[in-house]
Amino acid sequence: MVISRPGRDLEEQGQAFLDIARENQQWAQDNITYFLVFHKEERVNKGELAPGTVKNFCRAIKLFCDMHDLTTLNWKRITKVLPKSKSASNDRAPNAIQKLLSRALSEQGIRPHALPKGVRRYEWKGAHGFRKFFETRAAEAMPFVNVEFLMGHSLGLSESYYKPQEHDVLQHYLKAVDLLTINDDKSTLQKQVQELTEKSKEELYIHKDN
Repeated sequence: MVISRPGRDLEEQGQAFLDIARENQQWAQDNITYFLVFHKEERVNKGELAPGTVKNFCRAIKLFCDMHDLTTLNWKRITKVLPKSKSASNDRAPNAIQKLLSRALSEQGIRPHALPKGVRRYEWKGAHGFRKFFETRAAEAMPFVNVEFLMGHSLGLSESYYKPQEHDVLQHYLKAVDLLTINDDKSTLQKQVQELTEKSKEELYIHKDN
């Protein structure tokens, strides 16, 4: 069973997992496999979670293990349990937003209203493309768990214990603003970032005073 101890924050849970995993990497492999199978069978198969989200969980776990020299885990065997279907789920952008973005892309001449005969996918993706851009760029400057939180993804078993404060998430987000910015006009953006930074500091002071 995956480590889950009430009263511990995410960092302490990670350290608890790491302490046991260093002594018994087979235990770690079994628990990681159980975690992925749980989400595949209990959430992906019910349409609550997209297969790609579970794969992102696996990438984050592998990075954690690699960074802490847990080198004997059999990732080829672990990844065999990942979901392979591409079915839609409730953690994707709603249909209305997808249609709005598709119409905007078409009206700007970025992509046609209908796919040419024999072509199965658009070169420019709609809602998923923006979400993928955000996830990829934000992860360069923010903790992965906060990226998942902002995207509305399930945090898995950690969801019950990880309750981030708004000002903490904002501080991490501000570090990623430049990476997420598409418009080259940075003057207005820098002003907005400065205003958000000052507001965050004020709220932090109020929080401490209380």
